[in-house]
Formats: sequence, structure tokens, C-alpha cells
Amino acid sequence: MTINLKKGDQMHGFTLVDSQFIQDANAQVHTFAHEQSGGQVIWVENDDQNRSFGIGFKTPPKDSTGVAHIVEHSVLSGSRKYPAKDPFMTMLKTSMNTFLNAMTFSDMTIYPVSSMNEEDFHNLTDVYLDAVFFPKMTSEENIFRQEGWHKELFDKDEPIIYNGVVYNEMRGAYSDAERIIMQDVTANMHPGSTYAHESGGYPYEIPDLTFDNFKQFHADHYRPDNALTYVYGDIDIDRTLGQINGDFFSEFLKKDQQVQFDLPETKDGHIEYQAFYDADERKTAEHDSYLTYMTHVGASTDLTNNYVANILSDALIESEAAPIRQALIEAGLAEEVEAIGSDGYYLDFGLVLKQFNPANKDKALAVIKETLTDLVANGINRDLLEGVINTREFAARQAGGTMKGITYEIQMTMAWRYGMSPTEVLHFSKYFDDLRAKLATDFYEEWLQDNLLAADASLVGIYQPKVGLFKEQDDQLAAKLAAEKAAMTDQDIQVLIQENQALRVYQDTPDTDEARQALPKLDISDVPRTPQVIAEETLTGQQGVPVLFHEQDASGIRYVQMAYKLDHIAAEDLPYVNYLTILLGLLDTENYDYRQMDIEMMKATAGISMRPKVFIREGSKDDYVPVLVSSFAAIGDHSARGFELLQDTMKFTDFSDKSRILNVLQRVKFNMSQSYEGAGHRVAISRLRSFYSQAAKYEDVISGLSFYDHMTDLIENFSTKADDFIAKLIEVNSKMWDPRMLTVSLTADTADKATLLEQVDQFIDQADQTDRVEPVSVEFDLAGNNYHEAIQTNGNVQYVSVGGRVPIEDYNGRYVVFANILSKDYLHENIRAKGGAYGAGISLTSSGDVTTYSYRDPNVDKTVDVYRKLPDFLANPGLSQDDLDQLIIGSMTAFHYPLTPASVNNLMVTRHFRGMTKDMVDTRLSQALDTKVADLVAFKDQIQIALDADNLVVFGNKQKIDDSTQTFNNKRTI
Repeated sequence: MTINLKKGDQMHGFTLVDSQFIQDANAQVHTFAHEQSGGQVIWVENDDQNRSFGIGFKTPPKDSTGVAHIVEHSVLSGSRKYPAKDPFMTMLKTSMNTFLNAMTFSDMTIYPVSSMNEEDFHNLTDVYLDAVFFPKMTSEENIFRQEGWHKELFDKDEPIIYNGVVYNEMRGAYSDAERIIMQDVTANMHPGSTYAHESGGYPYEIPDLTFDNFKQFHADHYRPDNALTYVYGDIDIDRTLGQINGDFFSEFLKKDQQVQFDLPETKDGHIEYQAFYDADERKTAEHDSYLTYMTHVGASTDLTNNYVANILSDALIESEAAPIRQALIEAGLAEEVEAIGSDGYYLDFGLVLKQFNPANKDKALAVIKETLTDLVANGINRDLLEGVINTREFAARQAGGTMKGITYEIQMTMAWRYGMSPTEVLHFSKYFDDLRAKLATDFYEEWLQDNLLAADASLVGIYQPKVGLFKEQDDQLAAKLAAEKAAMTDQDIQVLIQENQALRVYQDTPDTDEARQALPKLDISDVPRTPQVIAEETLTGQQGVPVLFHEQDASGIRYVQMAYKLDHIAAEDLPYVNYLTILLGLLDTENYDYRQMDIEMMKATAGISMRPKVFIREGSKDDYVPVLVSSFAAIGDHSARGFELLQDTMKFTDFSDKSRILNVLQRVKFNMSQSYEGAGHRVAISRLRSFYSQAAKYEDVISGLSFYDHMTDLIENFSTKADDFIAKLIEVNSKMWDPRMLTVSLTADTADKATLLEQVDQFIDQADQTDRVEPVSVEFDLAGNNYHEAIQTNGNVQYVSVGGRVPIEDYNGRYVVFANILSKDYLHENIRAKGGAYGAGISLTSSGDVTTYSYRDPNVDKTVDVYRKLPDFLANPGLSQDDLDQLIIGSMTAFHYPLTPASVNNLMVTRHFRGMTKDMVDTRLSQALDTKVADLVAFKDQIQIALDADNLVVFGNKQKIDDSTQTFNNKRTI
């Protein structure tokens, strides 16, 4: 909404104190001050229909009880105007939000929302403002018990345990060794500071938080004068400011005392220490330790210094051409090296060596110092620095893609928390221009000398694996709770049981009609009955290659996807396709060594990626199209260089460097294993589907857990398998890039169309044809139904999935609604709210897959039992048609969502290979909008079919799995 504003204008108690057009954000940015409350509102005004609201508070912790995190969860559990038990979840499942979340950082907490529907935007804004300022949690202790922690006991003969959503979330988070290490490094580097504490909560300290301290933290921090409120997009600012003032800011008076961070000066000197992380018996100190090295280089409030630190971190440590990384790896001191830093006030520069032998500490430090000394004396590669600057600037311009409004909010709140101008972070071009100008000087070398070689404060920490560390702590905790119980009288025990029963009654008691009706809502007539149309032109390139062109306002950026069919690749060769996606671009070619290739890619593109994908055709269970998709984005005519580099990696890669191949594979394997611990639900789902689906098994073999197993065996036996492996790589690579297997997708401005098509044709003409493009039959032996698998880890939580396949002829748009209801109603209520898991859901696909999942779950048997009762819930969901209509509205983001040129390319490639037409999308949207309660009830039969398939995967703690009543066909580790 266009409105003429000038400095000094007043609206609803707000005064416009600044208004400026920021070219880099392509927006007019207005800053409003609320005199009475001390609150501040920033409006990033543009024509984006994906409107955003957010409010952020400074929430520095004083301990590691996780109070900021627990408050973040709890304010969303009912409020003064909206007393329902879970307005957050209700709005998540009944609104047209495109983003709805809350986030706890090391020293701040933010509450962002987005919606493409203007009325929905105002509804979400109101719910969030009421939640943060007037939550029920200050008077309802059961909210604290549910979301934070409580002692759980329902039977006097059972042991007392701790339970709670945040408690279990953080047990899951602390299953990740690197999460522990990063927090510990910061605490050692800056003792006594805000950042010495775990704002999310350390699991073994969370139970130290009292209800009184919890309430006081909210009272002290959740005030307008300790907040930055943010709105973004095409909004009615008069209405929005009136809304913010009306029921919220107008009820507060500005306080003189402001929230303070603990920011002691970092002490000069060098710190060295040793610590441990939890591990299983397969890890050894000699091979699986970490070395962290960090120096303190200033404060994050110095934006130039911040940019420099990030650019040098990328250039010297993160990139493939990074000299520090290469020196350490080539010296055999680590299998992976990554940059580390901080997200708080202190600006730190550091790195971590993974799979490190502590005996090599002095050697590693010497290599780091020698490399830095050489860089200062002889200079940093200017092409490398230029490439990193280009990549960083490209990312700044993209700003999160479809979530640009949320990205800007986070960036501006991060600046505001330390007293910086929030708008300054949006003026990024001048910083990148300055950094490019400095390439002609000795600035970067001098920075290394002053901040790293002559650092006043530095730290070295070594972290060794300790088998059973968490079990030891859990055993101590269990003994402590057992001793407490033994000292309790029968009456004390009964009181504790009654407290838990009261919590269960609170959870089981439905919201009153009055509470439910209080929540703002849309009418189903507000939902457009046709999805947005994406223009696509189907063209024919050289040699008959299909080319899909999508005209978008891309601001001069050209988006390219090259999809090669894989249906001519034999089953036994599939892992090698993924090895190629990993290795191409990371090995030497005839024209470039891998370091220079990395530099050239950064200079010309935002990076070139390759990955295998499997698209199941619409209307089929296992008629699938496997492809390898190579993608890049480039500004203007840099796209020509992108095509050249892609062609070079495909045709001229040198596979002879065994040492380099082994190191790359070791790094990928390590990173895959680390990612599994935090995303066990994805592993469980994909593994479960591979029991009965040829398409899912294909994915498993080419890029899933079966591929991980293949890579593990290869690495362990590389000395004897390397020659055969390389020969097979060369053979498979020779089959991959035939133009007859290619489909190209382009998204760009209309003005760039002709040039892009010429570049595509040139790329095709330079490609090699082969004689081996005939499709081959790929048929896997499947485990079939009634299969149970346990993937055992030493983590603290579980990820539990059950499911099967249902008849695909029954699939229609209503399944989107069913998934929304089951995920955000039944499963959320029973697995998260009552069970203490961090999350749960169900996936329903057009190929007939029905798969449930839980996330950071303390349970196994209880969760499986909840899944088994899904048909009972569906038989009597207790919903009126009006209730269902609200849930239909909440399902609409499956059809109505924000798009960027980059996401258009991804979406249309997916639709192309799946055979998804606009008419199909239209039909499914209509079916979803017309869903009736009877349709939901009838779906119980489909769910029962999936449950009767009796497939189960549990990813998680070995002891929990062994203690469960589930039987398993296979138990394995990673």
C-alpha cells in the first residue's frame, strides 16, 4: 500500500524518525519510535505480497537452564486474548502462513511470521503480539511443565524421570558432538560472558530452572523497550501501527533500566585445554578427536571487520582452494577442516580439525602458523579472494530467496541488539565495493598479521571421544532421582503422581468453544481456487534437446538446470553416479587443478552443484524417472563461463589422484554421519520406504544409507579397491553426459533468453555422444512388508517411523488436508505435547506412501502405540465442517506459496519429470477445498492398510531400542 510519509509524521503513538530508500534491498525503509513504551518499529516497504511480521527481544542468559528457550516455547501456549492451549499450533494448521516459527539465539529471541494473505498477516501479527506480551504461562504452571521440564511419575513403583519438550529437544541437540564443542569453545574463549551459557539449555541443568525464575525472566525481558518490531512487504501501515499500539504497546511505559549483556573484555593470552565428547566404542582418541583453534579479532559491531573475517574464513579455511585447509590435510593431520566463529557480540576467527590425533597438536599449530606466515609474506591469491567476495555478495542479494522478509528481520535484529543501526546491514554493496578495492592493497595480509599471527587472545582445545559419557551422566541422574524418591514419603510420592495426572488432565481437556472462537480466522471463501500460473515455454535445442524456459523478473540472474536421465545406468553402477556428483569439480581437470577450478566457479557463478534425484510419475507407484541434475546461477554473461566450467568437469576430469579422492570421500562420509544424528527422521522415512518401493530403494542405493554403506566399505578398503573404483568411475562418467539424455531448464529475464539459448546450444554441440544410451532394467530385491529395522546410535533421543503403501487410485487433493490434520492435530498433541518429543508428522504421497515420523523423541513404544491408534482418531475426529474448513485453509500453502526465480526452476523441473500438469494442480486444489468430514473419516481405511503393512524404523539410542518391546528383523549402526 503506497502512502506518503515524511520524517516527524505521527500515527497511533508512533513518530516516523527515519525514512530512506535502500537500493540493495530495493525498498523504502521506515523507522518509527513509540514514545510511551520505548518500542521501535521498522517497516521495509516494497511490493512483496509475502508479507512478514516479527518481534525480537534481547534475552541474554545468566545460566544454562534454557530459560530463554523455554519461555520462547511457552508464550505460544495461550494468551490473554487467545486463551486456547496452543494458539501457535492452531494458527499453524488453520492459517495460510508461509512461515510461522520462533527462534532462540545465543542472546536474543525472535518471533517471525509470513503470509501472502493480508488478512491472515494481521491475524498472525495479533496472535504473536498477544502471546509475547500477555501469555498464560505466568499463571498456568502446567505450560512450564509441558514445554520445559517436569518430574514424571504415574505409578509409585516406577522410577522418576525427567520429561518436557525443550528438555528432550536439547537432549537431541546435545547428541551432536559438534554442538557441544562449539558451545564449549565459546565458553572457554569468553568466560563470564553471556555466551559462556547455553541459551537453549544444557540438558543436565534445565531441571534447575524454577517456575518463579521462569516467570521473572519473561517480566524482565518481554517489553516493547527491549524489542525490535519489524514489518515487511506491501502492507497497510496505518492499520498495522494501530494494531501494534492498540492492545499492546499502549499498555506499557518505557523503563529506565535496559537489558544488559555480560561482555567482559576478552583476556589476553593463550588458552589450552582438553575435554571429552560422548562416543561409542568404535571411536578412538587417535583417530576421532577434534582440535579447535580460535583467535579473538574484535566485536561484531564493526561491520567491515565482520565482512573481512567471514571472507578470509571462506578463503583460507572453507573453500577447496583454502591454503590452511589444504596444508593441514596434505600433512595428514585431519580428514576435514572447517571454519568456526560465533553469532554473538564477540567476533572470533577459528577452525576445527576433525578426525584428529591429539599427539599431532604441536605439528598442527606449526602448520597453521607457517601457512599464515607465508600468506602474509607472499600474499593471498587475489582470484581466490575475488571469488569469495562474489559468492558472499550473491548470497546477500538473494537474502534467503522466498523468505527474504524473514532473512532481513534476523539480520536487522542482530544489529539492533548491540545498539547498531538496524538499517545499516541492508547497505551491503558499499562494503563489498570497499573489499574489492582493498584487493589492490596489502590490507588482507596486514589483517592476518595483526589479528591472527599477533593475536592478543587465542585458544586451543582438544576434544577426545569418551565411550558412554552421556550414559554415565544419565546413570548419575537416575541414581539422584532414585535417591530423591527413596527419601520421599508415600504422601510426597502421591503428590507427585497427582501433579502428573493434573498435567495429563490439562493436556486432555479440550479448549472451550469460547477459547477456540476467540482465535482470528479466515473464511474458506478467502482462498483463491486457482493457483498461481507459471509461464513455461517448451523449446527445442541442438540435437533435439528439450529446453524449458521460464520468464521471470530475475534481476539479471540466470538460473540453469541440466537434468540427465539415468535410466541407462545399471543397478550395480548407481553408487558411482553419486560418487561423480561428489568428485566432479573437486578433482583436477585437464585445464585446471581443483583449487583453481573452485576459484573459477566462485568468480563466475554462485556455485555449481550436482545431485541425483528420483521423480515418481503421477498416477504410478514405481514408474520413476531417475536423473542427475546439475545446477548453477550466474549474473549476466557470466553464465557462459558457468557452461564452460561445467563442460570441463564433465569431459576432462582427471581421476588419477587417489589421495585426493580418498580425502574428499572421507570428508563426505564424516559429514553424512554427522547430519544423520540431527535428521534421523529423514533417514527413518527413506529407509522405511525402501522396504517396499522400487523408487525409494533406487534413492537409497544411489544416495541414501545403502550408498553410505558402500562408501564406508570403499574407504575402509581403499588401498585394495582404488584401482577398480577409479576404472568404474571413468566408465560410468563416459556414459553420463550424452545430450540425448538431457533436459534443460532455464529461468531468467526475457532479455536474456536468446543469449542463454545460444549458450545451451553451444554446450550441447561440445558434448560427447556415446553408444550406450539404451534403458536398462533395474529391479531390486526388496525387504517387503512386515519389516522392522533399528538404526542404533549413542544419541539421547529417537526418531520413529511406521508406514506402508496404499492404493494410488484413491489419492487426491484431500490427502493434503488429511496430512495437515494428522500432523498438526493428533500427532502433535499425542507425541509432542503429551509424549515430550520435539515434533511429529505424517507424509502422504501421490505414489501411495503413508509414513509417520517423530523427531527428538524420548519414546519408542509409546510413539508406535500412538501411530497404531490413528484409525481410531479418524473414526471419530470430533470436527464440524466449520472446524474442517479452517484446517483446509491451513493446508493451502501446498498450493499457494511464494516463488522466486530460483524456486521456479526447481518446481518446474519437478513437475516436468513427474508429469504434473497445471490441470492436475487445479484439480487437486479444488478437491482439497471441497474436503468433507466424511472424507476424513473414510480415510481411516487407507491408514489401516498402511499400518497393516507393519513396517517400522527406529533411529536412536541403542539402550532405548533394546529396552523397547518392538522386535526387529535387523539392528545396525552407522
